[in-house]
Amino acid sequence: MPMASIGCWCPSAATASCSTLWWKTDPEFEIDKDIDNKLLISVAPDGYLRRVS
Repeated sequence: MPMASIGCWCPSAATASCSTLWWKTDPEFEIDKDIDNKLLISVAPDGYLRRVS
């Protein structure tokens, strides 16, 4: 689903908030907490997705 279709595509929109809106509307993906738990430092918390379907 393109970002524009969920009303999030604009220059001032933050990447993290747009991706959060996107994965919440797409049932094929969920946050991959396993990767977050393996990393000591991350510049993208909750930024790793896993395809579930």
